[in-house]
Amino acid sequence: MAVTRGRPIVVAASTHPGERNILLEAHKTLAGFFPSLLSVIVPRHPDRGEAIARGVNRFRAACGAAFARGVAAATTDIYVADHHG
Repeated sequence: MAVTRGRPIVVAASTHPGERNILLEAHKTLAGFFPSLLSVIVPRHPDRGEAIARGVNRFRAACGAAFARGVAAATTDIYVADHHG
C-alpha cells in the first residue's frame, strides 16, 4: 500500500476525549525525528470523529501537517479513522 510503504506509523486506537491534543503534540515531536511519520487516530466512538477532525484542522493550520479523513494519501501526516467500514 503506497500510503504506508516505508513510513513509520503511530496508531492511537480507542482514544477518549481529551487525548487528541496529547496525540497531536506527540506527532509534532516525533515528526521532527521521522519526517514521513503517519499518525492514525481511531476514536473509541466514531461519532467523535468530527470534533477530533476540527481539532486536527486547527493543529494542521498551525504546523502545516497534511490531514485526511475517509481516504489517506501518501502525503497524509495525520489520519482520523472514524468511519465504519
